[in-house]
Amino acid sequence: MRIMLIYTIIPIAFVILFVHVRGGFLKASKYINRTLLSRLAVDDASVRTALVVVFCANAAAALVTLYSLMNNTAEEGYLLRQDHNGYAYTENLEVSISGEQRPVEIVVEPKAYTETEKEEILDHAAARLQKRILGDQPASHVTHDVVLVSSYEDTPIVISWITDRPDILDWEGKICDGVPESGTDVTLEASIEWGELVREVKIPLTVYPEELSETEAFRRKVSDAVETANSTEDEKLVLPDVIDGENVNWRPVTSGEGLILLFTGLVFAALYLYSRIQNREIEAMKRREALLCDYPHLVNKLVLLLNAGLSMRAAFEKIASDYQLSLKNGGAVREGFEEVLRVCGEMDKGVSEIEAYRHMGTRTEEPKYKTFSTLLVQNMRKGSGELIRQLERESTEAFEERKKRARILGEQADTKLMFPMMLMLMVVFAILMVPAMVSFG
Repeated sequence: MRIMLIYTIIPIAFVILFVHVRGGFLKASKYINRTLLSRLAVDDASVRTALVVVFCANAAAALVTLYSLMNNTAEEGYLLRQDHNGYAYTENLEVSISGEQRPVEIVVEPKAYTETEKEEILDHAAARLQKRILGDQPASHVTHDVVLVSSYEDTPIVISWITDRPDILDWEGKICDGVPESGTDVTLEASIEWGELVREVKIPLTVYPEELSETEAFRRKVSDAVETANSTEDEKLVLPDVIDGENVNWRPVTSGEGLILLFTGLVFAALYLYSRIQNREIEAMKRREALLCDYPHLVNKLVLLLNAGLSMRAAFEKIASDYQLSLKNGGAVREGFEEVLRVCGEMDKGVSEIEAYRHMGTRTEEPKYKTFSTLLVQNMRKGSGELIRQLERESTEAFEERKKRARILGEQADTKLMFPMMLMLMVVFAILMVPAMVSFG
């Protein structure tokens, strides 16, 4: 049981970490990243993933080891053999003699049959032999081929057969042609052997001409015609043109592989289209979130530039040039500022400012940007000394909405983590309690 103590170290460390940090898994991963892995410059998400992998591997290793220890009886002084039909296996053990400990391998053979068990199985095989070879046919009226079995279940028994009328019932148990309608008596002799133990069984049968269904008779007729028209020494197997005086046309039966491939292609195409639709919806949602996230920064920066005395177009061009410089320096792509680039691009191509601002609101399909676009268009058309004040109010409201959205996303993340954390807690309890229960037991 000492090895089980090794597997309790990681779960105990997890528990202590949770108690110490008092914030659960998210804060624990951040704590480890800041205190132990700060020099590696990895993100918190990677640390969380690594912790989950380590914890799951530890839990799996503990369960496998526990199962192995619970099923190993070496410390009790014996090893269990496989059942009669089992297999030999090798058990790796450590043996200590006179204080010297060395590894050894012990081969455990499966359990062997006793002579009494062999006798009982032979008698059972002899009693059931007639039923096994005839099936539902009565021995007094055999009209179908007989199954001459050569073994009995999963035992070393070997069964050999002799027929006194191979012209009626051949050595393979098949009914031959030319059997009289009145039937013919046939005696099958079976020798059931298991080493030196032998049982002799005689099975009297009355064999009648083979009864075939219409389909079986048709197949037999065609098979006999093909066999008659050919020799195994020929390079080609010739398909006869005439069978029983009737013309025959041959054609291959197409397999269903083509239809299966077609159906599989249709399924994969449907799945692909569905995934594309889902991805498009996900990408649209991500873009919407990115636009809403950038909106407060965009409006706030525009207000600062307007207060600095720049015109609306000059302010947009300044924002666009700063964003392009940020991209060249390795900055992230931001959807809100991408819209500013598109507005500036349209104006450079000759589109009026009013149309460019209106296009931004229409293109984003986001209420906030539509309101923003409307304010800009109204200012260009009618002029308004309240534009800066309205934009400041819009910026303040956008920042407040962003805070609310951040709190909602945080609550959703906590909810999603509840179930895996509960599973981890259950595994911790299992790893801690099961070894203790086994040791006390």
